[in-house]
Amino acid sequence: MRVIGYLTSGYPSLEGCVKGADAYIEGGCDMLEISVPLINNREAPYLSDLMKEAVKKYPDLEQHLESIGKIAGKHPDIQITLLLYQEVILRIGAVKLAGFCAAHGIQDINSPDLTDSDAIRILKEQGIRLAGLILYEHDEKRLEEAKKTDGFLYCQAFPREGQNILKGCETPEKLIACIRSQGIGNPIYCGGGIRMPEDGVRLKKAGADGFFLGTSILTIMDDTEKVVETVRAFKEAVG
Repeated sequence: MRVIGYLTSGYPSLEGCVKGADAYIEGGCDMLEISVPLINNREAPYLSDLMKEAVKKYPDLEQHLESIGKIAGKHPDIQITLLLYQEVILRIGAVKLAGFCAAHGIQDINSPDLTDSDAIRILKEQGIRLAGLILYEHDEKRLEEAKKTDGFLYCQAFPREGQNILKGCETPEKLIACIRSQGIGNPIYCGGGIRMPEDGVRLKKAGADGFFLGTSILTIMDDTEKVVETVRAFKEAVG
């Protein structure tokens, strides 16, 4: 069961993000997901505000790439995936982004809204794996897209109140079983609403291959010792 630490580049600062990565790994994270912030994003309110704050502090994308490169250089044995919205990918440039990833050993990109065919082609030609997305309101089209992805599947961990949930997929156990019943063997990493170690244990029992720690850690990111202690508790709970 992989414990994945989420970071927003530039939060609480560029250097603070690097220190946050250190704390995640000291606590036992097996993988990091780092987002390059964007003003117009689709994240939940708390994470959305963090992104906006980071953009205002550091509007230059080069600063974020440099910071991410520093993290990758410090932790060459830790898998890193980038959370990048299409606007960010296009502003960086797919060719430049692929070169950056190759230079820093990054093979995975999680882009929830990437549809630009040229960018997709360039990234795939350079060996970048693109993550799939599964939500509780998924449909047949989404499942078909998931079957074609060569990256991991980002799977919503728990349904939100008022969400239009597909019948038969009301719980993480049922949703993951539905995914696997389609013959999809990609790693399933769950995110959203994971607050306690017990949540990680439940997802492991449901068949997930890993889960993201985000808001529950970012709210305490200024206390390194507490971050390490909290991550360690999650890691120990899932073995």
